[in-house]
Amino acid sequence: MGELKTLLHEIVQQTYFEVGQTMIAGGTTLITFDRKLDKLSPAQLRDILNRAYWGSDERLKAESARPVSPDDLVKELIEKLRELLVNYIATGTDHIRHTFPSSGLSYSYRNSEFKTNGLMKREYVSHISDFAEGLIRGAAVLGPDRASELLCNWIEGKPLLYRTSALLVGITVEQELDLGNGVRVTPPPMSSDALPVSLPRDSSTSVIDYLGRVVLSINSTVCPVLSQVQDSQNPGESPHDLSGPDGLSLHTLYEALSLISGNFVHSKLNWNDYAEVSAFSSINQSNSWRSGPFFYDKRTPMGWSTDHSTGVTTLTDIDEVPSLSLKDLKKAWKIHGVLDSRKRSDRRFRTAVSRWIRSTRPDLEEIDQFIDLRIALEALYLDSDYGELTFRLAIRGAWHLGSDLSERKEIQEVLKKFYGVASKIAHGGEINEKKGDLEWLKQARNVCRRGILKVIEQKKPPDWDELILGQDIEQNQHCTR
Repeated sequence: MGELKTLLHEIVQQTYFEVGQTMIAGGTTLITFDRKLDKLSPAQLRDILNRAYWGSDERLKAESARPVSPDDLVKELIEKLRELLVNYIATGTDHIRHTFPSSGLSYSYRNSEFKTNGLMKREYVSHISDFAEGLIRGAAVLGPDRASELLCNWIEGKPLLYRTSALLVGITVEQELDLGNGVRVTPPPMSSDALPVSLPRDSSTSVIDYLGRVVLSINSTVCPVLSQVQDSQNPGESPHDLSGPDGLSLHTLYEALSLISGNFVHSKLNWNDYAEVSAFSSINQSNSWRSGPFFYDKRTPMGWSTDHSTGVTTLTDIDEVPSLSLKDLKKAWKIHGVLDSRKRSDRRFRTAVSRWIRSTRPDLEEIDQFIDLRIALEALYLDSDYGELTFRLAIRGAWHLGSDLSERKEIQEVLKKFYGVASKIAHGGEINEKKGDLEWLKQARNVCRRGILKVIEQKKPPDWDELILGQDIEQNQHCTR
């Protein structure tokens, strides 16, 4: 590796970066280059990337800048890479597969795969000349010694460490929450200069949509980092191993956060944050993906202001959403594994959870919320269609959650009132706000949430006869004492 370091030092000393004109269209960053435009030295490039905030024109140009190096030194670097990467370069095509984005004008191939835990693996295939360009860019930003060290680590089979990040909708936090297992939630950025620099740019979303969202980060690893391109003649290695915290189920974690907070929680945007390794890549949009339909986010108009001298946009108002504590986050993490397992084995419980989640979605009409919550309560508290449904649902919910006679009466009343309104709506009736229909929806939704959490805690479905009859017996014995 000593020869590679020496060569990279020489190349960086004679390299400048041409600044391209950038345009974002259809979620993809298009870059055109004109040698008459501004040029940056490696030191200037590093300075901009270290201080310029996300979304600024200065940073956008720096991230899209392309290295221009002496042709003879680039050819020498490519030959050195052929020697070092002989086990990874495809014969005849000079392509190499890697699990991080690299520089170059284009990728010849890219593959994405969602894992069962909800994380996403990305694979890229670059021509060796593009890979060399990425290495030069990495050496200019990180220094030749560090760029060489990273490449050496990957050749030796060491994993790539990075983060899967997400902008969460539906909760906020007052300070950083760290679970200690690689899962962390950070406070929402309130101005555009505080947004994560790794956040992808998306032409369909404005900066206002990103501000005020908490950021969830999950440490991940992938190995091997380098491998040969797979084809029918060369199947290559098994798919790259991707891992996160043990027992992670990203989608179910969002459901658990919803149950703990009582509000609809999901990710607006997910992306892979490669930290220092992103220095190998010019700006691209290949690292982001949405975890759900865009219309899930119906944000109310918020107040904001823009400083036109700096271009920084700042929120002056923020959504009224529940604040999550570290204790809440720990509870959500604790139950999300059980929740995932329980949904797989218990169809009625799965229906109760999914319909409760739907009933909290802000983009649904209130009539649909009533119907979804009614189905959730039926799945949770009714196991047949015989008898008086309203009475059985209300009495079971009351005995399941009530700690004393007063609380049981209160829960029974809420469920009876709600179920009556929901049944009317299901048969074509209208919501009557003057009679408090929406308040019954709110209270019944909380009762259902409590019921789901208690079923998770009990680890098995309640035996309704045993619960109700047993409680009656205990109450009668208490009264005769």
